[in-house]
Amino acid sequence: MRKVGLRAITRANKYRQRALLRCQYKTAIHLGTAEYEDIAFLYEENIKEWDRSVLAFENDNEEFMVMKVRTRFNDKKRVLMKLVKDRKGLKNAFRKYKDAVMITLTVPHIFPLVVPLKDKGRIIGFIPLQDSIITQLKKNMLAWIRKNWKGKEIKTFTAYEYHGDYILHIHILVFGIPYLINWSRKYGRRGEDALTYYSRKCNIPLPNKENKTLISKYVFTALLDMWLQRILIRLGSILKMNLLEVYVNYEKKQNLQGPINEIHRIKKGKWWANHRKTPLENIQAGRRIEMLPHQMNTF
Repeated sequence: MRKVGLRAITRANKYRQRALLRCQYKTAIHLGTAEYEDIAFLYEENIKEWDRSVLAFENDNEEFMVMKVRTRFNDKKRVLMKLVKDRKGLKNAFRKYKDAVMITLTVPHIFPLVVPLKDKGRIIGFIPLQDSIITQLKKNMLAWIRKNWKGKEIKTFTAYEYHGDYILHIHILVFGIPYLINWSRKYGRRGEDALTYYSRKCNIPLPNKENKTLISKYVFTALLDMWLQRILIRLGSILKMNLLEVYVNYEKKQNLQGPINEIHRIKKGKWWANHRKTPLENIQAGRRIEMLPHQMNTF
């Protein structure tokens, strides 16, 4: 499945299965709702199940090794080690690279959270559909950025985050570039400047040449839309689902240019705008970054 951009969750006990299906299409799960109470209960039962479960391994000599089930949800040590590792990695990256761009990607809550995999009517696993879609979108985006900045050393850091309504979005820090589009190079067979090339390719009217941040936003959103549609065609064909039709109808209804996204420039570890915290502090606190004024009315 990974070859086609999908992955499967097979180690899902009955509590996790019920919770995934409970929040499948819900758009308003919050404190006080029946869904919230059900999922909170199932979460606690899931933790208890993990705590009393073990993993057994057998080698070629028919010797067994038994291990307790440890995840980031029931093992504080594992969480702490991950936090320390990520914190150190981010500090080193901000120390090494003076330029970075932070991108937030999301997909609309119009697709199922998961697709159940069944065998003879019994659920044997799940395909995390939102996760698969946004991961493929990120893959396309990073390939485009690396092509744009060929020869540059580019490093990335990704933080996955679900909203309260179970919409997945990801924050991606791209280190080593001052902005998304390399304005100094020529593009295409005609050797056009970036502004002319992308305006023609993405069918975008030429805005003020001075506002390159806004231009990047328009171009980037148009490219995301193109990549997402290709992804939905491929995954929809595999899963026998009309993913593209659902997305196109939603896009027209909401009058969107493409998937909602945010772009923030970072210079010497500081936001290229007035923010109360540094990028590192925002990532560690799990804050949702506010949009800059020039990004508010893009769609």
